[in-house]
Amino acid sequence: MVAVSLLVAASALACGSTDNEASEADNADAGAPRSPTPKQEDDEPEPPEFEPNFDEDVDPPTPDPGDQCIDNDDPGSSEATAMALPDIDDCDSSGAGFGGNPPIVGVMKGAVDVDFYKFTGKDVVGCSVDPFIVSPTSGLEICMFVSCAKGTTNFKGCTGGAEKVSDIGNPGCCVATPGQTKLSFSCGGFTQTNDSANVFIRVKQLADQCTPYQFAYHF
Repeated sequence: MVAVSLLVAASALACGSTDNEASEADNADAGAPRSPTPKQEDDEPEPPEFEPNFDEDVDPPTPDPGDQCIDNDDPGSSEATAMALPDIDDCDSSGAGFGGNPPIVGVMKGAVDVDFYKFTGKDVVGCSVDPFIVSPTSGLEICMFVSCAKGTTNFKGCTGGAEKVSDIGNPGCCVATPGQTKLSFSCGGFTQTNDSANVFIRVKQLADQCTPYQFAYHF
């Protein structure tokens, strides 16, 4: 009888010890620091540093072609006769339609109308050369071509749009509107560090209609 009692007591102590160890393990787990849940990456792209400030009243309904399609101050139809725009530097806020500056506005008069603009972009300290053009107007093709002020133009490609070459051989990018494109290039070789360039903008359409348009750009 005594032996049986001793066995029962030993069994009870063993069970109690096991329960206590499990409880202590649970408490230890509860008190242990938990690894932070990985933060999900935000899939939304970062907004550009400057947003183009377009005038929503510039693009009215398009009238039929004819005398009622007024195209005052029509830009030239080639790079040689392009309308000169003010020179700018490569700080984005100095471009048309950025930094509080108004966008460029014009009118397409029929399918054969082509508008050319030009400006000189200056590479200055503290800013980056990244020629960019955007238009909210539908039904156009806008292009931006570059020619280095000094040295060979080393064209590297387009972000948005497609690579094209102008009638006189300048490389650039074109995009259907509404749309935008950005050029990548450099001037000269290893010893050339200034990427100032002459920039040409071409606007044209395929439809035979009167189309008021606007675009913004920077260098």
